[in-house]
Amino acid sequence: MKILITGSNGFLGSVIYRKLKEKKYKTKKLIFKEICKKKNNKIKKILDKEFFNYKPDIIIHCATFFTKSNSNFSKKNTLKINFTVPSMLLDVSNKYSISKFINIGTAHEFEKNSGKFYPYLTTKKIWHKPYK
Repeated sequence: MKILITGSNGFLGSVIYRKLKEKKYKTKKLIFKEICKKKNNKIKKILDKEFFNYKPDIIIHCATFFTKSNSNFSKKNTLKINFTVPSMLLDVSNKYSISKFINIGTAHEFEKNSGKFYPYLTTKKIWHKPYK
């Protein structure tokens, strides 16, 4: 079984990656931070190439972007990293018939401050709506 994991530089992703390696699973890191710097049309090509070359059975998506800033730059970055690119990841997963896509996030920790606007929480809520 081959596993492709995003967010392996973060807290959750690094723990999951390390544990899977300890259990001898074939695991590959997909460095989302670098991919998200590219233009959207280039990102889809990179994802397609990664899937074609590695042929994963499972995707564990832990990559995310968090900021408390409400600047337009932060909102745009948060939307791209937490919604647009994960949607592309899911599209490519569907293209290659990958039936196991695990999306892990920590948005719940911001629920207690529901009166405040957090771009992170908003994008995570949008992305978790049923995919069509």
